Amino acid sequence: NPLPASMPAHWLVLVPFLIVVALLAGLGMASAHVLTAVRAYVGGESLWSKGQKDAVYHLATYAHSYQDAHYQRFVATIAVPLGDRKARIELERPDPDLAIARLGFIEGGNHPNDIDAMVWLFRNFRNVPFMTDAIAIWTEGDQQIDELNELARQLNQHVHDSDTHSAQWHALLDRIAPLNDRLTALEDRFSA
Repeated sequence: NPLPASMPAHWLVLVPFLIVVALLAGLGMASAHVLTAVRAYVGGESLWSKGQKDAVYHLATYAHSYQDAHYQRFVATIAVPLGDRKARIELERPDPDLAIARLGFIEGGNHPNDIDAMVWLFRNFRNVPFMTDAIAIWTEGDQQIDELNELARQLNQHVHDSDTHSAQWHALLDRIAPLNDRLTALEDRFSA
């Protein structure tokens, strides 16, 4: 049976609506993917901040107790921001090794199911202002983490040298709180 003559006209009206619906569905799926990746970064920032705060706490405790167990806890907790740093540095490369980036995010405590979305967002939105700003803050935070790590190394050396009463020792101790304050300000900017 041939189609009635009026059928092609209905299809001409219906097809554009079907195309619009398909485009909206595709846009909705893409939006959901972006939101999932952004949510993963928000969760990652929370882990980064907690790792940093715990590291400062354990370093301060170590500086007063001289017990190696506290220094080892510092090392364990600072590993979270250092893992994320590894991922960021790798993703900044022109031809990143995605296995290294994924490993960094895992070391940063991120959920394995979130990592592909985090890599995708970084690589595809790197030059979009909201990501550019967040990555610049992240980079600055990593520089402060390097400073914290170096401070911990120096404190540890002083403890091993039994030099915990010198002016240099006290100068090192006086750097902990301001460094923590700078990191807190960066964490707030990143979250915003």
